Amino acid sequence: MDWKSRFLDYLVAERGLSPNTILSYTRDLEKFSLFLDPQPIEKGTKQDIFRFIKTLEKNFSVATQQRQIVVLRRFYHFLLKEGAIQKNPASHVDPPKKGVQLVRPLTVEEVEILVKTCQSPLEKALILTVYASGLRASEASSLTIYDVKEGCIRIKGKGGKERIVPIAPVALEAIDLYLQQREDSNPYLFIARGKHLNREQILKIIKKIALKSGLEKNIYTHLLRHSFATHLLQGGADLRTIQELLGHSDIRTTNRYTHLSKEHIKSTFDLFHPKP
Repeated sequence: MDWKSRFLDYLVAERGLSPNTILSYTRDLEKFSLFLDPQPIEKGTKQDIFRFIKTLEKNFSVATQQRQIVVLRRFYHFLLKEGAIQKNPASHVDPPKKGVQLVRPLTVEEVEILVKTCQSPLEKALILTVYASGLRASEASSLTIYDVKEGCIRIKGKGGKERIVPIAPVALEAIDLYLQQREDSNPYLFIARGKHLNREQILKIIKKIALKSGLEKNIYTHLLRHSFATHLLQGGADLRTIQELLGHSDIRTTNRYTHLSKEHIKSTFDLFHPKP
């Protein structure tokens, strides 16, 4: 029996996980399967998992190792519920710990440089929409022209959850200009050469703009999302509002931005406090 396929089908049908999450689970399970080969994955032991995680230490980040353990825990929990195994071998495997890594957001001035670097209406509309509404790349990819209405955007987030967030007038203007130059009936908002832009293509466009901008930073879609949240917090927005705008199910995820804001306050204090 193909337990991997049954587990992935369960995640789609019962848990409603997004295609990107399913793809990530598939890759992680395949990685462990290759490690165990020729032993089937359902026969994996606690010792097998420990040895497997050890092999990941040299080439993969702590975050990747943590995710791999989470995937294996859920997979073996599924097998346990289905009666395929008697004990979850991953239940007491502790993930490696990592220190708090603060992602440095872009400044407002750096976002403006990115926008000025854009060479087409599509690029400008994409950059401003992702930043002005704090979108993930997958969320930007799934937007349709019907999702933009009355100064707001309807976003299809993780797990099929929808949220409606305001969009800045400057982003709306960029979208209007971009749509005016389109001559097609494709319902998706962001397209190129008549075809819908997927997540990877959106990431590639943003990387290209960042490279041309001259900013010496690793700029990607999620960094624009981080910057959106941080700028809101610095402007006085409360965490609950930012949580709703970002579509976080847990306020603790949103709480990371308070660390960024404290860093900003401290650097401002150090810069402007009078020195005796």
